[in-house]
Amino acid sequence: MNSRDQPRPHRVAIPILVSFSSASFAARDFTLNLSEGGMFLNTETLCSVGTRGTMTFRVSSFDDPFTLQAEVVRTAPTGDPDKPAGLGLKFLELTEQDAERLRELVGGTRDGSVVRAIRRSIQEGTRTLEQELRRRPADQKMMLALHARDKEITALIRDGNPSVAARLLECPRLTIIHVQSMMRNMSLPTQVLSLIRKNRKWLLNEEARWLFCVHINAMVSEVLSEMQLLPAPRLAALACNLQVRTAIRSRALALSKSRGGRS
Repeated sequence: MNSRDQPRPHRVAIPILVSFSSASFAARDFTLNLSEGGMFLNTETLCSVGTRGTMTFRVSSFDDPFTLQAEVVRTAPTGDPDKPAGLGLKFLELTEQDAERLRELVGGTRDGSVVRAIRRSIQEGTRTLEQELRRRPADQKMMLALHARDKEITALIRDGNPSVAARLLECPRLTIIHVQSMMRNMSLPTQVLSLIRKNRKWLLNEEARWLFCVHINAMVSEVLSEMQLLPAPRLAALACNLQVRTAIRSRALALSKSRGGRS
């Protein structure tokens, strides 16, 4: 059997903070996915295919770190809105112990045991859910976000971590009420707002579109596009809202006058 006939290793969506460095390159960011043979590092810091280096990561503060050799086998540049930027990394010269730990990590993520362990720790402790989450590293909260239930979603939104918020948008239990709550946080970064807009189902909701248009961190170009879909009363309110940027108010006023002229 040649390499093209071999089945591709199963990949799991798992956010782990990874440091990867060579003699002339260094990147530190979260994984997008992981398999027993490699990972995709979601980063805008890129290097050439063939670069070899050392990666270090730990699944939690209670686990021993992985220190592995890896090679860049593909790169995904920035600028494509439909594909995440980053580095495809292949593990090199794995020891038997490292290979077994990776199998356990991938298998644990597939069957949900990692998330169950997080929940059990929260349930058996004396802290509230929000208190426990505050002391958890970002990668564990991102892991939970993919499988979160209602109270967990609410607590993760209140936690305010942008990486966690971005991962929550992939949670199948996320509702429009949750998204509206997320957007009422004026510290929500531009990247997360753009991800919300990218999934068209969220801004089909009038309140969500309004929250997007008045958010101080939303991209002006995206707001100018979305505001055209606001109903007349909302558009007039936007034109008078001194909390939004001048360019947005001016465009809202012009649109409002234009609609009034056609009526």
